[in-house]
Amino acid sequence: MKWIFNHVEPALEIVDFKKGLPGFLWYGDSTPSEKWFLSYLANFGFHVVVFNPSDEAWPKQMLGIDAEHSHRFPKIETELKPLPDEMPKIAGTVAFKATQEINELLHHENSGLYKPFQFKSFSTNSIRLKTTEDEVFLIAKERAMIRPYFEVSNKQVTIPVVFAKMMGIDKNRKRFWNNVHSLTEREDTHVIRHFPFTKEQKTNQLFHYRDALGANGILDAEKMKSANWWTYGKLPTGTQTVIGEAIAKHAEDPILLPQGKESTEDLQLYAFAQSMVLPDFVIRLLQTFDYPQFVPTIFLYNEENGPELSRADANALCMMHLLGLDVIIVNPKGHLDIEKWVQEGTFDLHWMDDRSFNEPFKNPSVVQKIFKKFR
Repeated sequence: MKWIFNHVEPALEIVDFKKGLPGFLWYGDSTPSEKWFLSYLANFGFHVVVFNPSDEAWPKQMLGIDAEHSHRFPKIETELKPLPDEMPKIAGTVAFKATQEINELLHHENSGLYKPFQFKSFSTNSIRLKTTEDEVFLIAKERAMIRPYFEVSNKQVTIPVVFAKMMGIDKNRKRFWNNVHSLTEREDTHVIRHFPFTKEQKTNQLFHYRDALGANGILDAEKMKSANWWTYGKLPTGTQTVIGEAIAKHAEDPILLPQGKESTEDLQLYAFAQSMVLPDFVIRLLQTFDYPQFVPTIFLYNEENGPELSRADANALCMMHLLGLDVIIVNPKGHLDIEKWVQEGTFDLHWMDDRSFNEPFKNPSVVQKIFKKFR
C-alpha cells in the first residue's frame, strides 16, 4: 500500500489517458513485497519493463512474462552492478558501439566463437582427463575448447588437460616418434631431457606464507599479488591471478608426498616456497596461452643419463598441471621417477609394451622438417 501511495497515486494525478498509462522500469533483484507491487502494476495496466541481468526466474513466475514479450541477451551477469545514476562521461563512437554489440552476440562465453585472448582476465581450473595410452598424444594435439568438459562460466575457464606417464616405450617405434615429433615441433611445447630442471629453494618462506593467509586460513591470491615479495609482479594482472590461485590450491591440498617426518604445514610451506619461483619457460608458455585454443605441452623424456628428477621438479610439474598445461612423461626404461614425490593416482600411468635401456631422444630428420615447412 505504501508503494501505491508513493508511486501510483502521483502518476494517476498527472496521467493523460490519450497518451496512455505511464511505465515503470525495474532493474535487478527484488524483495517479495516489491514483486507483488510489480504484479499489481502489471494487472492495473501500467507498462512494466524489467531488466533482469542475472536471468532469475521470478519475472516469468510473478508477472507471466513469456518468451514472446522478452528479449534474452547472450551474456548473463553473475555479479549485479548498480544502475548508473548519470550518463557516462566517455562516449563511444558508432563503430565502437557496433563492435561491442557484435562481440556480445558472437563472442559470449558459450558461443564457441572466441576472440584471441578473450578470457585472459578469467580464472582457470584444470581438470585431468582420464586417458588411454593412444589418447595421450591425440588429445594433446586438440584445442581445449573441443576437449570433453571444457567450460566457461562465472569468470572461470575449465581446461581439460593431460597429465600422463608412459612406463616403457611403444614397440612400434615409427608410430611413437611420429607422435612425439608432432608435439615437440610445436612452438608451445617444451621438451625436458635433463634433470633437475628447477632449483631447490632454501630460504625460509614461513613469514611470507602466513602473511598471505586469508581469514579462512587459505592463501589469498590478492594478498600475494600485493606483497613486496611477490615474484610475478611484471606479468599481466590476469596471469598473476591465475598463478596466485594455483599456488593457493596447491598449498592448501598438496599432491606431493610428505618426506620423513614432514608435517602437513611443512609440506604446505614447501609447496608454497617452491611454487614462488617457476621456470622461465612456464611463464613464457602461460603468457602465450589462449585458454580455449591449443594447450601448451610439457614433454619429459627421462633417459636417466644423469641426475634424477628432483622433488622441486615434481612440484613444478604439479603447478604446471594446475595452471592448465599438458604434462607427458616418458621413461623408456620403465623406472620410477615422479612416483617418488607425487601421490599415486595424480596422473595416468600407462604400461607400454616394450622397455628400452638405450633409447636416446630422436630429433626429427631434416626431411621431416622440410616436409613440415611446406605443409
